[in-house]
Amino acid sequence: YFADDTRTQRARQVVEGSARALVVSIRNRRALERAIGAPVPQAMRGVNGPSAAVGEIGARLTHEAPPRSVGTARFRSLARFDVRYKGQDLLLEALTDARWSARDWTLVLQGGGPHRGFLEASIARHGFAPGRVTLLDRDEDLERCFRETDLLLMPSRSEGSP
Repeated sequence: YFADDTRTQRARQVVEGSARALVVSIRNRRALERAIGAPVPQAMRGVNGPSAAVGEIGARLTHEAPPRSVGTARFRSLARFDVRYKGQDLLLEALTDARWSARDWTLVLQGGGPHRGFLEASIARHGFAPGRVTLLDRDEDLERCFRETDLLLMPSRSEGSP
């Protein structure tokens, strides 16, 4: 959504003048069409996800260090702390449900970003036990992150590949 008519018109001209418009989901295509007030027939869905190198690390570690099926389930969400898009607050809310509160799990939210304080307040407000939910800054050592995780959780409010 654009701030004013001038910007909306300019965005529409750019999109209409393009040979292709890359979107990451049908939902995002519809949002673009609503924003500019016109169809975008040249839209193509692209992949907005992990690189092949990340996939290779995951495939290798699935065999070397498979997810555990006993003991504490170790969840992790690797995403910028921006609840407008990434939806970590939705994940925290879901984990307060009685179906999850009695289970043995920990969650690491890892990424850093503008909503760290908001997430800290949400964790406190939901009353999670100490150590159950941890916030960590971004870490480039994905292999270590994957080894320390049984299940990656990727909530999202608006992205094409949650």
